[in-house]
Amino acid sequence: MPESPEWQTSPRPRPEHLWFLLPPGVHLLDLAGPAQVLTHQRLGGVQPHFIGSSKELCAAQGLALYQLEPLPRILPPRSWLLVIGCQKSSELLRSANGRRLAQWLARAATQSDLTACICSGALLAAQAGLLDGRSCTTHHQLLTELRAMAPHAQVKENCLFTHSGNLWTSAGIASGMDLCLHLVAMYWGYEAANTVARDLVLYHRRSGGDPQLDIRLQHRNHVNQRLHQLQDRILQNPGYPWTVQALAEESHLSPRHLSRLFKEQLGLSPKSYLQQVRLAYAEQLLREGGMTVDQVAEAVGYESARQLRRLWHRYRGGPPSQSIGKEAPVTYRNSADR
Repeated sequence: MPESPEWQTSPRPRPEHLWFLLPPGVHLLDLAGPAQVLTHQRLGGVQPHFIGSSKELCAAQGLALYQLEPLPRILPPRSWLLVIGCQKSSELLRSANGRRLAQWLARAATQSDLTACICSGALLAAQAGLLDGRSCTTHHQLLTELRAMAPHAQVKENCLFTHSGNLWTSAGIASGMDLCLHLVAMYWGYEAANTVARDLVLYHRRSGGDPQLDIRLQHRNHVNQRLHQLQDRILQNPGYPWTVQALAEESHLSPRHLSRLFKEQLGLSPKSYLQQVRLAYAEQLLREGGMTVDQVAEAVGYESARQLRRLWHRYRGGPPSQSIGKEAPVTYRNSADR
């Protein structure tokens, strides 16, 4: 079977150090979820550091945490900083300890390649002055407080996470894992993100502002390994002349059985899934430039640009020229997180 060019995101410098800032009363899931994603063995062993203003603290759920590292004076190169949410964040920020944490965060954020605030961690970022002029979000119960603390920020409602420069913020609890899975896709590639999500039995819930619900991460909220492997084959070779018969043979199923599984597990037919994969691949090639529409159509498995334009109109509502070159939104919505 001919191989198509590897379909991955552009190379990005991956982190070597993860600094998890734990305030008193830290929420265990706000910490454990992102840590579970970003320290997955598939990512090559990034070094985690669990830091705080004291060597020990008590989590909101009553678990005592010990042997925390002190707040570093300088972060080494290739560092990511994750500000973890906590209980009673308003009380913390009014305390001397909260003010010290905010002062440290203001300095450390200038040294980190990426700063991500999980849930109420955005309030600490607001106190540190990191949110002015930026898109941000937090748990829905804290949005009013966040607006009061950061009046010059662009506070977003009803979204999983936001992105502004090298600053990311997420809403409550599970959305921190959604954010980290998205970062894995950006920095390690979509295949790595899918591997981590499947290992943790997670459903990529990115929605809304993400460009057309990126098909490489969509429709993976099932546990049928045979279908996952087939989806991987399609994504690796979107330009291959796939037919339902060829897909069925690839997965060692009958065409009828394969179509039924697609409907049950993905909610669409094999043909429709293939069309959406090819359309996403075509959009990537057109955004990168250097190829005509005819060349792109051939690369994604169509005989003519006319076929590609018909597909584009069906799923995008217009010709390629209307959407190529536009900036992708940076807010990712999903009401299920509320």
